[in-house]
Amino acid sequence: MCSEKTIGRRKWLLSGVVASLAGAYGVVAAFAARFLFPERAKGRQRRLFLGFAHELDVGESRSIVMPSGDELLLSNTGRINPDNGSPFLAFSNRCPHLGCKVHWQAQENRFYCPCHQGVFDPNGLATAGPPADAGKSLKPYELDIVNQSIYVVEENA
Repeated sequence: MCSEKTIGRRKWLLSGVVASLAGAYGVVAAFAARFLFPERAKGRQRRLFLGFAHELDVGESRSIVMPSGDELLLSNTGRINPDNGSPFLAFSNRCPHLGCKVHWQAQENRFYCPCHQGVFDPNGLATAGPPADAGKSLKPYELDIVNQSIYVVEENA
């Protein structure tokens, strides 16, 4: 005689059903937890192509509409920027005072807002007018220059 206990078919099927239900409820609980506590995509960035460096002469600027609807002003200042090692800078083309469009004035080496004579230096810092009084500056955009291609680096939303 054999002293080993054998599991009956009914007990074996019942344990399989219980294990399947436990697994299914675990998967549902995991999806519910992800729904209730979504993971934020912090630090993820994307690069958007703006153009080629040879298309923008010294002193010129170009307004570019981003996929988010914001507009940026890409400018070739003609002097090397220590942040990206190129003469290109990108700022929001909206004045932080009232949202008027800002443009680059190459002959004065500044950004200018015609609404209330707001003046910004080449680094986007307000130097005159209501933006300077309020201590507001242009919103900068990070640029990445690869060979002759200019990209803006944008945080994913």
